[in-house]
Amino acid sequence: MRPFEEAVTWIKGLQKFGIKPGLERMQWMLERLDYPERRLKFIHIAGTNGKGSTVQFISRVLEEAGYSVGTFTSPAMGGLNTHVNCDHQPMSEDAFAALVEQRIRPLASEIERTKAGSLTEFEVLTLLAILYFAEVAYPDFVIWETGLGGRLDSTNVVTPLVSVITNIGYDHMNILGNSLEKIAAEKAGIIKNGFPVITAETNPISFEVIEKTAKQKKAALYSLGKDFSYSRKSGMLADQQEYFDFHGIFRDYPGLRLSMLGEHQVQNAALSIMALEVLRQYSAVWFETEHLLMGLQKAQWPGRFEIAQKKPFLILDGAHNIEGMRTLLQTARERFPGRKFNVLFSVLADKDTQAIIRELVPICEEVVATEMDHPRALPLSDILMQFHNESPSLKVKGTQPWQRAFEEWYQPNQADDVFLVTGSLYFISTIREALGKAQEICPDFKEKAGE
Repeated sequence: MRPFEEAVTWIKGLQKFGIKPGLERMQWMLERLDYPERRLKFIHIAGTNGKGSTVQFISRVLEEAGYSVGTFTSPAMGGLNTHVNCDHQPMSEDAFAALVEQRIRPLASEIERTKAGSLTEFEVLTLLAILYFAEVAYPDFVIWETGLGGRLDSTNVVTPLVSVITNIGYDHMNILGNSLEKIAAEKAGIIKNGFPVITAETNPISFEVIEKTAKQKKAALYSLGKDFSYSRKSGMLADQQEYFDFHGIFRDYPGLRLSMLGEHQVQNAALSIMALEVLRQYSAVWFETEHLLMGLQKAQWPGRFEIAQKKPFLILDGAHNIEGMRTLLQTARERFPGRKFNVLFSVLADKDTQAIIRELVPICEEVVATEMDHPRALPLSDILMQFHNESPSLKVKGTQPWQRAFEEWYQPNQADDVFLVTGSLYFISTIREALGKAQEICPDFKEKAGE
C-alpha cells in the first residue's frame, strides 16, 4: 500500500470515534506542534448553508489581486487531500502522507493514552490543513470553513482577521441544539475579541444572538440590510449567469455577475464583498474593482445547483437540510418554471429527512432512492418509508447499490427531462467522482463542470 493510501486508511479508521465537539484535543496537539496556526492569516467562515460558496468568492477575488490563498472546506469533492487547497490546487498526496506519518500520527498515539482520548477524523484533517499551510504552502491568507457549528468546532483554534457568519438554520440539532438561539450561539462562537464580524443573517432571533456576542467581544459587526445590501437583476437559464448590484457603507459595485445560480448565491457574493471591504479597511488588503469583477465571475463551487450536463439537464445539488432544500426549490422554479424533476435521492441518518422530503416532493416527477456508501447513511428502507408517508401517490423506486441506481436512472436519450441528484453533499461528491472516473456510468458526460 502506498504511503498516501496508508494515511487515508488510518484517518478513515478514526470515523469510529464519531463527532466529539470540543477543543481540548486540538489545543493539546497544537501546543506540541509549536502553534503553527499563529503564523497564518485566517478568514473564518461559519453558517448553516453557503459557507463553501462564500469561501470560493473570497478566494477568487484575492487570487485575482495576486495573493496566494489556502482554503479548508468540507465535505471534499474528491479524496481526503482535496479538503485542503492552495491556489485551487489540492494538497499533494506526498505532502499529505508525510505530514500524517511524521507530524500527526506519533502525537495521535500519545494523546490517545491520555484522558482526552483519540483524535477524530475531522480533527486530523484540520491539523493537516494547518501544518500544510504553515510549513509547506505558505499562502498569504487561509479561508477557513467550520465543519460543524463554530464554538466547539475543531477549526475554532485560530484568531482570524475577520469572522463571517453566512446564515443560521436548523441542522445538526442533535449536537448544536433544537432552537435558533442555541444554534446561533454555537455559530457566533467563532467571533473573537476585537476582530470584525460580517453576517448575512437577517432572522431577528438569530441576529440578536450574533449582535449580542459581537458586543460582548467588542467586535465590529457588519450586517446585511444595515451595512450592505444587493439588488438582484433577472437572468436567463441560457447564459447561466446571475446579475446584481452591491451597495455598501464603504463603496458600491454596480454591474456584477456570477456563474453560480440562485438568489442565495447573490447573497453569498454580497456577504463576500463586504468581508473583502472590511479586510481592506482593517487589514490593508488590496484589490481593484477589476479583480472583484473577475473573481466573482470565475468562482465555482461544485454541487450547488451545478449543471453538469445540458442534454438532458443533469443538476447536482447537495441540499441536506430544510433551508438548503428551500433554496434549491426556489432556484429550480426560477430556472425551470413549471417543470418537474426526475430525482435521485440519498441522505445521512442524522438529518431531518421527513422535513427535507416534504420540501422536495412538490417538484418531483418521480424519485429513485438509494443508500450511499457512508457510515452515517440512512437505510434505503427508511428513505422509502418517509417518501411514502409524505406523498403516497408519488412514484418512488428504491435501487441498490447506488451505482446501479444512477445508471438506470439517468437516461441521456431522454433529452426533454430534467434530472436532479440531491440530499447530501457526500452523495454529490460520490456521484461527481463517478462521473469523472467511471465514464461507463454516464457515457455522454463530457467534463466535470466547475473544476
